Amino acid sequence: MKQIGLAVLQYAGDYDDLVVASENNPEGAGNGIRSWPSLIYPYAKNEGVFVCPGADETPQKSDSALVSGTRQFVGVTVTIGTSGGDGSDTKFCLVNRLSYGRNLIPAVGTATNPAWAAMKAGRACFNGKTYPGFVNDTDNRKTGWAGLGLLGGGTGTTTPIALHEVVTPSETIHIMDAMAGGPPTPTNSYGASIRGIQQDTRTDLFSDSEASKVAPRHNGGFVVLYGDGHSGWKKWGSSTPCQWTIQDDQCL
Repeated sequence: MKQIGLAVLQYAGDYDDLVVASENNPEGAGNGIRSWPSLIYPYAKNEGVFVCPGADETPQKSDSALVSGTRQFVGVTVTIGTSGGDGSDTKFCLVNRLSYGRNLIPAVGTATNPAWAAMKAGRACFNGKTYPGFVNDTDNRKTGWAGLGLLGGGTGTTTPIALHEVVTPSETIHIMDAMAGGPPTPTNSYGASIRGIQQDTRTDLFSDSEASKVAPRHNGGFVVLYGDGHSGWKKWGSSTPCQWTIQDDQCL
């Protein structure tokens, strides 16, 4: 994880302080995408750093006390057919096996990606809190790591932000252990799922079984890479919503 953090910072150093986007279109819109692991690969220079030694590419259920339902998850996504292991189109994929996801929860969300819907509905988190004020879009202008860094926030996850926009980088979750829901198919490795955490229900705060999820594969917890590049272990359910946004929020 440390090497990924260094690659992110080196990328930003070459691109005017911008954090790598979740994906881009190397040959223009409609001609395929390259996902964030492949975008920072030239700095990491080693595919192995994108795979957690404790992750498994064999589909299996997660701990039922932490993640509900019968959905099976893979802890490593691999390149299959035209689906790159990191969510890139195969012709652009430089990282063929991936175990980590990014905090890509957008500001507002859409009908298919409701972003902060569980918080806004007042659903209790694993830590027993609901943080109702935290999801006041009008007052707080929520912005995910790759959401639009503009007044009013945004619904997308592809526009990069600048490092200086992260108010408390040492406390802000950026990249973490992740898993993708659903066994691989002959044409889909689910790399496009594992690469990003895009809803509050996909974090460790809720037990919902989703297409991508923070993975509690290290003794009931997960490894986190924070915005300043340092990493550490976090117990499942111990994060706060404030750690998933770049603003100077307050979570009591």
